[in-house]
Amino acid sequence: MSFGKLTETEVGKYQLSGLKAGKYFLLERTAPQGYVRDIRFYPFEISEENEDVILENKSGVGFLNTPINPSPKTGDNTNISVLILIMIFSASLFLIVAGGLKKEYENR
Repeated sequence: MSFGKLTETEVGKYQLSGLKAGKYFLLERTAPQGYVRDIRFYPFEISEENEDVILENKSGVGFLNTPINPSPKTGDNTNISVLILIMIFSASLFLIVAGGLKKEYENR
């Protein structure tokens, strides 16, 4: 098994020279800072020497990296709606319990 190191020639374009015709796998050894390492193997084949090969993890887009802590979606208020419902439920439950305790105290 042999290993090579890709060199970035342009933004988003990498090169590995000296590969002979054959079947290979691409594996990310380390992720860019702030991103999750992609542990998948990407098979590719070179049918003739000096052939350019395009590899992508999302067809037509290229390789996409997953951030370690993705930023929250802006404008998404789903969590706020759930929080408001929980607060209303809690307040209602408190009023029911407090009302029952008040009646019990008055009946003594």
